[in-house]
Amino acid sequence: MTNYSLASSTWDDKEYSAIQRVIDSDMFTMGKEVAQYEKDFAKFFGSKYALMVSSGSTANLLMIASLFFTKNESLKLKRGDEIIVPAVSWSTTYFPLQQYGLKVKFVDIDLNTLNMDLDKLEAAITENTRAILSVNLLGNPNDFNRMKEIVTGRDIFILEDNCESMGATI
Repeated sequence: MTNYSLASSTWDDKEYSAIQRVIDSDMFTMGKEVAQYEKDFAKFFGSKYALMVSSGSTANLLMIASLFFTKNESLKLKRGDEIIVPAVSWSTTYFPLQQYGLKVKFVDIDLNTLNMDLDKLEAAITENTRAILSVNLLGNPNDFNRMKEIVTGRDIFILEDNCESMGATI
């Protein structure tokens, strides 16, 4: 019988040195190491900005809060707006939506991808749908080209929880 390790370390001296620099700076958050990481992260993904937070759940809460308090009316969410989500995800996908009083509508997944079944997503959209929160589970990205086709011409925007699939492609 072959034994397979459930986890292994991928860190080397570079990572340990970075951790030690943060410890030595006594600035575990919002220090120069984090600021540099945000710049590098944004550059890697071709974005103007990146903001690091403590967890994926904090990121989701911040994303939803920013859409409640934005001055951009075309992106503004309000209590009672319908948000379509995958039926299989983490509780941290759903909690921020509940906290802000959004109406959560579940769509079943495709068993081959674990992502939303896009045919079922298309059928679930109504005149009350304001957004789709797509979750890329376990390193598996959604088919965003198809998702964009589904929402084209509708007043619906796509939100993405990409905590587990940074840099993944189809």
